[in-house]
Amino acid sequence: MSVGRSGSEAFRLTGPHGPASAAPRSGSSHSESGAAKYDYRMAWVWWTVAAVLFLAAELATATLACAMAALGAVAAAVLGVLGVGIYGQLPAFALVSVGLIAFLRPAVMRHQELPGLRTGVAALVGRDALVLARVDAHAGQIKLSGQTWTARTADPDAVFEPGSVVHVCEIDGATAVVL
Repeated sequence: MSVGRSGSEAFRLTGPHGPASAAPRSGSSHSESGAAKYDYRMAWVWWTVAAVLFLAAELATATLACAMAALGAVAAAVLGVLGVGIYGQLPAFALVSVGLIAFLRPAVMRHQELPGLRTGVAALVGRDALVLARVDAHAGQIKLSGQTWTARTADPDAVFEPGSVVHVCEIDGATAVVL
């Protein structure tokens, strides 16, 4: 008995109650063990699904590692469409993914880093602040970016009175060091 290869038949798993392959057969019987066989010619579909899942994971993580794995899955899917077997697709996936993660990702990450971008308390250094309570080498209060901070002077002899504007030169724990 011969089985044709329509689009739906090529993707069929086979077992004791179905055709053994989507490819034409010549009088052979079904598998004796009853185990299902997978038609490896359709592996490109699974690689495409894997690529989509990797891209979804990339949206959640934004590390670029999952995007590189998605490109590896796309490379394996292309090989699958071209008729390369699973033993060619797996190494291609691994090599493309690892190669992109090892060589391309670091370059992209360096390019994305903005040298002038400071966040957190580092972003407060260099700003001006308003003195709320007398600031000397030991204590004081300032208004910095809309928040009240404890402050001390960087110069042990300097004293700033309320209403003065000071420059934040350092953040030491929860204390702004001012000039």
